[in-house]
Amino acid sequence: MSRSLASWIRVPALALIVFAVLGQASAQQPATQPAPTFTGAWRTTFGDMTLTQTGADVTGSYVSAGLTGVVTGKVEGRTLTFTYKEAVAEGEGVFDLSPDGATFTGKWRVKGTQPWGQWEGQRVDPAVAAAGATFAGVWNTSFGSMRLHQDGRKVHGTYAFAGRSTITGDIDEKGVLTFKYDQPDGEKGDGQFTLSAAGGSFSGTWTTVKDGKKGGGPWTGTRIVPKPGVIWLIVLEAPWEAQLRDNEFSYGLMLRTYFARIPRVQVRHRSISDEADVRRWCGEITYLAEPVVLYFSSHGTAEGLTVGGSKPIGADVLTECIRDAGNIKLLHFGTCLVAGGDIPKKIHEGLGKGATFPISGFSQAADWAGSALVDFAYLELIFTQEMSPADAAKQVRKMMTFAGEKPVGGTIIPPTGLVVIDPPAK
Repeated sequence: MSRSLASWIRVPALALIVFAVLGQASAQQPATQPAPTFTGAWRTTFGDMTLTQTGADVTGSYVSAGLTGVVTGKVEGRTLTFTYKEAVAEGEGVFDLSPDGATFTGKWRVKGTQPWGQWEGQRVDPAVAAAGATFAGVWNTSFGSMRLHQDGRKVHGTYAFAGRSTITGDIDEKGVLTFKYDQPDGEKGDGQFTLSAAGGSFSGTWTTVKDGKKGGGPWTGTRIVPKPGVIWLIVLEAPWEAQLRDNEFSYGLMLRTYFARIPRVQVRHRSISDEADVRRWCGEITYLAEPVVLYFSSHGTAEGLTVGGSKPIGADVLTECIRDAGNIKLLHFGTCLVAGGDIPKKIHEGLGKGATFPISGFSQAADWAGSALVDFAYLELIFTQEMSPADAAKQVRKMMTFAGEKPVGGTIIPPTGLVVIDPPAK
């Protein structure tokens, strides 16, 4: 059976109406949507990038690890083929824009080499970035690691060049930070930083006058983004051995091994033999982007840490050492007596607004093994059960009779007096 062409064109009147309506609606829709371009601000594998596309031509720049790179290339379809150039390297690459223009995937390689590396990016809405942009955070800069604190338009911080250098300044109406810097080597100067559209990098300059001569140059930085979920346990420990024939033993080595099973807990163990060591390692905590539990392991008295046979390291030095960190979540003294005196209170008072974390430790002359058992249980509850220090200490005192401040009849290990001192209410 077959139908003639005439039978196919006998369309019912209702169908004709439907076709007419659909055709009219279709005519009112734009034939094509504007194709997305590479123009805009991007947060990429290698720092913040700003691109401008004019026709098929693309130009732009990015900041990665304190170095500025320039990009030039051409677009065909949604693929950008480009070259890049930095101060000490140059190469080529390809970016493929997603259909919605929100991301790109790509690759790069140094000129004259074969292996390709991965380079990806995500578009950043300039308005959103500008609204939330801040200089506060940790930066990898042309002059070493830097941590900045921002309070309104006021900015202050430290950077690692030439030791513990300081920076202070103000942000103007255009968002430019004008600052002064001061270094331990005697150099002082001025400068300006401007945040990128995405807020993940800054570009700027510095100037100084030394021995009657003016100097200066570029100063750039890339934000170090905290890794989600990661927390540091920094153990600063004085040697326990009194003489050469003594075997080596330490809390830090045990803690590092114990918490190796939990990848998100990054344990670092460093030896301290004097005040200079305490200052050095505490200073480096400042440039970690993630939260930190700082653990001192040494002999101690109510006057402070006894390290290397020198006078006790007291609250004034400890306060100065951690003042610029901003990422400490708990300060714990795995020492005798330190937490039983007024050192925790003096540290909190000395930090002022920066006193945002609790301080814990032992109020009694703790037994070495007893304090080890208490500390392992205490830190276990904090890191794996995610208890607050106060709740963790309560739980440990319930589980271990010698964790309290008073002796319990029939027990061999003397009391450690585990206490937690919260910061004063603001």
